[in-house]
Amino acid sequence: MENLALAEEVLALAEAHPENFDMSDWVKPCGTAACLFGHAMLLSGYTVRPRLETGISRLEFVRPDGTAVPEYAEEDEGRALLGLTKEEFEGGDDMPDFLPYLNDDEAIARFREIITAERDKRKEAVHG
Repeated sequence: MENLALAEEVLALAEAHPENFDMSDWVKPCGTAACLFGHAMLLSGYTVRPRLETGISRLEFVRPDGTAVPEYAEEDEGRALLGLTKEEFEGGDDMPDFLPYLNDDEAIARFREIITAERDKRKEAVHG
């Protein structure tokens, strides 16, 4: 995980406001409830707007530079912002560890484990 500070911010938000955390969607129509990746984007200055080209009631993320995140690329965008490795993102060899497929409680627990492991790794690198 490259962006530990953002990950810690996302985790703190999810734990302090579980009503605004929902792994079942990138972002809810209210624009405040989102998954881990959605919150990573929102905390990084992304905004949401109705998806213009489809005419359906889905929201799309808009990058700080004004460009839209392509539909179904939200997961990759959030993962890149957090700097999650493939192993952190996918878990082990079995799909239940695949971070986007976990329920809210499992996702928070797994995300906390990833953050703790990254903190430990950084502490070890400093202290040898």
